[in-house]
Amino acid sequence: MLEIEEKKRLCAGEFTRNQNDPEEWGATAWNLRTAANVLFEAYGETWEGPGGEPIHPENEHLDSPATMLYGWAMENMIKGYLVKKHSGFEQARAAKQSEWNGHKLSGLALATGLSLTPEQQLLLRSLEAFIVWAGRYPIPMKWEHYTIPKQYMSGDHIRPTEIGCDGIAILEPFYMQMEDEVFADLRKKFSDLDLVAKS
Repeated sequence: MLEIEEKKRLCAGEFTRNQNDPEEWGATAWNLRTAANVLFEAYGETWEGPGGEPIHPENEHLDSPATMLYGWAMENMIKGYLVKKHSGFEQARAAKQSEWNGHKLSGLALATGLSLTPEQQLLLRSLEAFIVWAGRYPIPMKWEHYTIPKQYMSGDHIRPTEIGCDGIAILEPFYMQMEDEVFADLRKKFSDLDLVAKS
């Protein structure tokens, strides 16, 4: 019985450390983004040329799960940034409870205080739809969530569209600002270690 209690105590400590560590959120974002990139690359190799027949038809619809994974990466990076900004998980979550619990990327992104272009805001709304339903199910739980009023480079009031490489390029400056802050302490530690090793 003592062994079980000891395991629970250790896991509880790990849970608390991880929830309050922005770098853990950033590492999860990195893993998800890497997986998204693998799928986007496979999707990009689907066709021989513009308008050509698919040479890898099995990859023809990988842009949807790739967009979902990228959305989850973005969510983790935003949450890691907010954990750091608010000095802890509970404080960060309390600051934007409904956005935090509802995967509302656009609201969470605004809570960072970083500047966002109108295009980035539209892309975040598309990512939101992909992490909530469009990357996982054929339909959302409610009809009113099936379409997005306005999307980047896509029709209005239609089903969410995948963001693709162009969308990632537009979101990249926002993502990198957060990544730089989330990993700033870790980079400083490595920089300090490098200085010590050279001396």
